Amino acid sequence: MQPRRRHSLLLPAVISMLACALVAYPGPPAGADGSAQALIAGVETTPFLEAIGAPHPMEYGLGPCGASYKFPRPPTGGAIQVSIGVHPSAQMAVDKYRDLVAEAVGAPQPDLPGDIGDQFGYWPDGDAAGTLLLRRRNALFSANWQGSQDAAVAFARKVDGVLAQSDEICPKAAVVPVPEVELIAPALAGLGSVVPIRYTSRMAMLVRTESAPGLRTEGSLQFQAKELGEHALEFVFASSRNVVFTASLTIQVVPPEQLASPEALQPWEWPDGEIYFLRDPEQAWSAIPADQQERMRLHRGTFSTLENAADWQQKGLNELMAVVQGRWLPTIEMVHAYQDDAHPSQDKIYYAAFRTQGCGLVYLGSVAKGFLLYIEQPDPLPEGTEQLAAADVLRAEVLPTRLNEEAAVTDPGVGFVVRTFHRHRAYQPDGPYEPVRILLASVRFPAELNLRFPGYR
Repeated sequence: MQPRRRHSLLLPAVISMLACALVAYPGPPAGADGSAQALIAGVETTPFLEAIGAPHPMEYGLGPCGASYKFPRPPTGGAIQVSIGVHPSAQMAVDKYRDLVAEAVGAPQPDLPGDIGDQFGYWPDGDAAGTLLLRRRNALFSANWQGSQDAAVAFARKVDGVLAQSDEICPKAAVVPVPEVELIAPALAGLGSVVPIRYTSRMAMLVRTESAPGLRTEGSLQFQAKELGEHALEFVFASSRNVVFTASLTIQVVPPEQLASPEALQPWEWPDGEIYFLRDPEQAWSAIPADQQERMRLHRGTFSTLENAADWQQKGLNELMAVVQGRWLPTIEMVHAYQDDAHPSQDKIYYAAFRTQGCGLVYLGSVAKGFLLYIEQPDPLPEGTEQLAAADVLRAEVLPTRLNEEAAVTDPGVGFVVRTFHRHRAYQPDGPYEPVRILLASVRFPAELNLRFPGYR
């Protein structure tokens, strides 16, 4: 597994403090972790900036301290940029403060007032500029300052007073409300590709990201797949109340040849959306009792359109990626996702039908529950071609340790049933029918396995 990667936007104006000489006050040892105090639940940006005398920001960003706000350069001195970061815990703020201070190890530490924040430091850049950093409980505040050190200290004292005392602007709580953000991306990616990552905040809460500093409920990120292996990615967000938090996901980067080339995949069109099967080619379809007829239908009348269908398409494809070898996977464009209104739970359904490597493939799945995989080959097989078995299609890590390749039925006991058999298939009930060899796999995920069945006791 590759080392965990952290993605954050480090704005030049904020980074500059790490290159300056350090003036830091470590704060009083008693209560330095903020454990005896209520947490700051958030900072209301506009009233906070007004309370500390800052002008209306002209640029927004996301830096190492938190959400950043850049102002026009004041003619008489003052803050030209500030950053606000409310962390879910006081200890996280302590750790972040320590990380920032550690970047400037060896700088002198002149005397500073000990009654500003729980931790307070000032990084001078000459006699009339510098950067200040303070922590009050679980909140961090930094500012790029134009003016004297005495003026910067007075400004820091004013900021700390608002953080500590103004419950309207900086409400206090036992727990910091952290927005929930869902990241959606391909579970597998080819080496050298640019992987799109979509994010959506729950409850329509507004968030910022490094690449999109404006507040929004959803957006996109990117990952450059430059190295093979498993990559644990962590992305930094900030809410409208300046709460800083992270969301993470894992992407497996594989050689491109392990994934199907889009040029090798062709949509498999069914004239009326169904295919029909006969066991005996001499038998007429109409002569088969209705409860014994074999058919497969992709789209049903109970399916309805999803507003965020693209997200469900990717979720369905990720489930296939976890089980099926890459060369048998469809492209995201070939996956269709719907809501099934026939079930009270309104299951999210996905399907894909395409041809590749001389075979016809169909996936029919229900997100988080399982899927059916249908693969047909011509019968008889073309010269030099062998009938597909489970080991040819499914990923090695999901197969049982011992697999009888000659068996017509494979049940590894982990939610899989794989069968191979012969049928005659047609696109219309009246034919024409053609002989095919079929591999049919039924996959059920662990959450769908009923371990409370009385027969297990």
